[in-house]
Amino acid sequence: MRQSGSDALEFPETAAEPRLKVADPNRRVAGALATTSLSIFLVVMATDITIVTMW
Repeated sequence: MRQSGSDALEFPETAAEPRLKVADPNRRVAGALATTSLSIFLVVMATDITIVTMW
């Protein structure tokens, strides 16, 4: 039975191989979480500044 390079990721033999498979999706999720939390923080701060300066 021949195995290609992609077969190695489907059937991992070491602990490092599954990490290679999920590294890119994990980075995308981390970026989305960071962007979302920063956006929420900026909206809250802008709202707070707007309310405080109106009083």
